[in-house]
Amino acid sequence: MVLLWRRYPIFSCLILSVLVLMPAFNIPTDFYSTPIFLLLIFSLFQREFYQLVYGIVRRYWLALLSLCFALISCLWADYPRAVLASWRNELLIPFLGLSVYCFFSTRLDEVYVEKVLLSVVVLLFSLSLGGFLWFGYNGVFKIFYQNGYYTTYVVIAFSASLPFVNRWWRVAFYSCLAFCFFLTGQRIVWLLLPVIALSDFICSGRKVDYRALSSIALVFLASFFVLKYLQAIRPADAFNGVVKPSGLFAYLMANERLYLWVQWLGRGLDNPWLGVGFGRDAALAHFSQGEVWPMERLNHAHNMILNQFVQLGLVGVTLLFATYGQVLKGFTSCLKSRFAWSGLFVLFFFFLRNLTDDYELKRVMMFYLGMLGLCLGPCLNKHVAKSNSKCSIEDDQL
Repeated sequence: MVLLWRRYPIFSCLILSVLVLMPAFNIPTDFYSTPIFLLLIFSLFQREFYQLVYGIVRRYWLALLSLCFALISCLWADYPRAVLASWRNELLIPFLGLSVYCFFSTRLDEVYVEKVLLSVVVLLFSLSLGGFLWFGYNGVFKIFYQNGYYTTYVVIAFSASLPFVNRWWRVAFYSCLAFCFFLTGQRIVWLLLPVIALSDFICSGRKVDYRALSSIALVFLASFFVLKYLQAIRPADAFNGVVKPSGLFAYLMANERLYLWVQWLGRGLDNPWLGVGFGRDAALAHFSQGEVWPMERLNHAHNMILNQFVQLGLVGVTLLFATYGQVLKGFTSCLKSRFAWSGLFVLFFFFLRNLTDDYELKRVMMFYLGMLGLCLGPCLNKHVAKSNSKCSIEDDQL
């Protein structure tokens, strides 16, 4: 395998991009979990893998602390088995995937890691286009798993590749992104599109000129008109079609998830410090107590901060923000690398996306952390090189 990796890097890039994207496919769990375990077994025989894992834990120890806290929440949860199952599926296995993909990205030249990230976007768009042409508008969900999660896949994949898009490919990039957003059928993505354009402008270091301002204004206008179109054809509240706000802002604020946040906040206040135990299933079982849970209440809060509060209390929310801060600090320490920008965008847009949804699904977490691992590998190489350079200078001085 090592020989294949070194002699045919392009072929290896294609394989790696397919493996990273596999959790997004509408396939059984074993199909996308098994490759992770096979790659993990191979990695366990490499001494460098242990050095990498030690480096990750030492640099991002708050992530390990968050994992441990989520695990021990089974001690006070009403349904500890549900907590353990969620912890294994939504945290342990995806974090193993992060370490594996991070390890393999450190073994590749940066140019090939870039090709992997771009290949994920190309595969995602090509399969989306093929599903649309072959099966129709909702045909993409015969290939990818559910529209809400498909939205997250699109946001992660395109944000990760954003720093590598040059000026000649921007029109194609945003056209493909808009097409994928159109397939999601969701409103939130059109609020994200202008933010993506602004992030692209900041990352690229372009001058504030007429062309740049016109491009950003065009993206804002496109998002505005799409949202106005959705306002005309879709009810503001999925559970109450009678509600028809006149203005666009009122239409967005009438979304059913916003007023249900108040209800989930009230449930979280019953156990404000430690929560009811990690996992969507554990929380739902705690509040439903075996009874039928009406769909109108939503089976989770559809907000990652609120979900964290309900499940792990204020301690969990504090750990969530502290972990994010530590990872952001790690990426911002090497912003000269485009992979650092890529990692920042994945973190930032994943966070924005899940302000109206929840990341606790094995597929989503495996894809998210897999992409984050690909961005993290080259950055860790930069840190190691900087550390070695510093040590050599000190030795010379001695």
